[in-house]
Amino acid sequence: MISRLQKGEAPSLVDTDKANEIIDAINALTNSKGKNGIEIQSDQDGGLTISLRDKSESSRLFAPLEIMDITEEFISVNPATVNNELITPVGGVAFNSSTNTQYLSVKINVNNTNEIQSAELKVGSNPPDAFGLEKDKAPGDFEILIATIQELSFFQIRTGNLTVSVREAFSTPKETVDIGEYDHDVYYSWTVS
Repeated sequence: MISRLQKGEAPSLVDTDKANEIIDAINALTNSKGKNGIEIQSDQDGGLTISLRDKSESSRLFAPLEIMDITEEFISVNPATVNNELITPVGGVAFNSSTNTQYLSVKINVNNTNEIQSAELKVGSNPPDAFGLEKDKAPGDFEILIATIQELSFFQIRTGNLTVSVREAFSTPKETVDIGEYDHDVYYSWTVS
């Protein structure tokens, strides 16, 4: 909690009314429980953590991308990011429970410069394909598996905010090389951390 300023006390050059407005707003935000189960907390560095509150365990904090609850119609997932882009829909994804195994993944769309255009939670009946390889350029869109789901049970595979980047998977020597060309064909893929 930030202490309110007093008129006449250091720092004397600050407009205390405006400073107190800011302090009151920050204090209200950091103490807020939010609406609809959203909780806001501050860390030691002054950053804010916004997450969904667990209905059954008041002290339980979920990791980003961690499944919090599964019903027959919805999977609640703690908000997360990929390369600082928010994964949508925030809070979870619609779900139709069945006896078949289903797969929760994040579908990532990239542009021509390998920047993330969008990241979206997706439930499918097939697991995502392995990351593709592209010769002499970065591969296109891809999916990252988060969890497998059987009826209302799940096995979490990955949690946390994600960082993805293009990496060289392997290279093969060229038989002939023109002036100014690289002497290998390079194949690129995605890496996730």
